[in-house]
Amino acid sequence: MSKVIEVASKRLEPPDRVQKSYRIGYDRSQGFIVLTNRKAMVLEERGFFRPSYDVRLEIPYPTIAEVTVEDTHRLAITDTEGRKHVFVTFAEVTATILERDLTNLIRSRVP
Repeated sequence: MSKVIEVASKRLEPPDRVQKSYRIGYDRSQGFIVLTNRKAMVLEERGFFRPSYDVRLEIPYPTIAEVTVEDTHRLAITDTEGRKHVFVTFAEVTATILERDLTNLIRSRVP
């Protein structure tokens, strides 16, 4: 199990499980967005040789008002309070792929 999945899994309660994770940029830092059955989590990566991960943001799916692809590698999530969170994807993972996976998980969310 990767360190990212391990850190994210410690923040979950059954039956929530990690489904997908992608390397992203967020708020001038880098890390991962982890998609679970019930929420999206952003883990900031710190350190180079021995990276550590801190949970910077958790967005439960019921609080997501809109998911928008802004360009090839920029995805925005707007929550029900109007806050907009912008993520930058890397390499072959486009914002469209992240949007598709996130939208599918929101639609199939476990109560």
